[in-house]
Amino acid sequence: MIKMEKITYPYKENKSMFQVQNHMNDFDDVESVLLFKHDSEVEKPLVSILIPVYNAAYFDNALLSALNQDFVYPYEIVIVDNQSTNSEGILEFVKKTNSPKVRLFKNSENIGMFGNWNRCIWLARAQYISFLHADDEFVPQTLTRIWNAHVKLNNDSVIVGRYITIGKNGKELERYHRYKGLLFHSKEMYKIGKIGIFFDDSCNGCSALMSKPALLKIGGYNPNFYPNGDRVLMTMMWHACGMYRINFITRRETQAISTSTQIHNFAESIYYFNMNFINTFWNSNAPLKKVVSYFIYKRMKAFDFKQKMNFSLFCGKIIYRLRALYFYMVDKTLIWK
Repeated sequence: MIKMEKITYPYKENKSMFQVQNHMNDFDDVESVLLFKHDSEVEKPLVSILIPVYNAAYFDNALLSALNQDFVYPYEIVIVDNQSTNSEGILEFVKKTNSPKVRLFKNSENIGMFGNWNRCIWLARAQYISFLHADDEFVPQTLTRIWNAHVKLNNDSVIVGRYITIGKNGKELERYHRYKGLLFHSKEMYKIGKIGIFFDDSCNGCSALMSKPALLKIGGYNPNFYPNGDRVLMTMMWHACGMYRINFITRRETQAISTSTQIHNFAESIYYFNMNFINTFWNSNAPLKKVVSYFIYKRMKAFDFKQKMNFSLFCGKIIYRLRALYFYMVDKTLIWK
């Protein structure tokens, strides 16, 4: 039986999760040691691909996908190893690629997931960054597609793409499609609004193009909101810069058991995010808060852990169906297999 860790959330309903707090300097005393840099490293990269690593089984595939981009402009790949047990294997593979695009760092001690993500941002040399999780892959056109959207908009809006979920057997499980039918016109890009953010249209930020100065301005990822720290940051970036979705696949996501669903108070994390979002961006809409409270939190408080897990998965399926309906009605671009 998995032992669950109880997490205390510092912000409840009466205080916003979305206040700017600087977490970029939380681990200033921890050094990130440079392990690999090519003698002819890329100068003045336009985009930094950031790969935070901790015991990632698919790291080799992730790095190769980052190297095999059809992007015609200079870009770099920043890898930060957060004290993995297979650090020697990571270094060996990086040396084998011998790419001038790659720099590999290793933290002198483990600084946590969001701490490491912030360290990646800090070490990036480009003004724009895109995260690549070490168990995911970019498609060859990822940087080209998100950069072209950025150029078209000519501002610092966040650019997010679609993704494919791949099972352990290598087969495609879930896919975001563009719908090319007779009744509906498929947009290549659309602006994500308040409803889209509420239904998590921003995803987790992997393969998104984001402005490094904007990320620094909002203080980076807040580790206090694990496991929803990535969603909190993407919401803050949406509010600060705006956010657009391009209707192209930009990454392949490996199916894994999310640590978010293994935490005893997973329901609370979702509940407090939604309540804070409603309070901050919907003027504390009372009817909506009651719906969220009933379906996500209060019903689950009476359940034991196994029931909570089953009910959370059930709620997740309902939420995904509502998201699909939202995309279909508002954007007319999402088709679920």
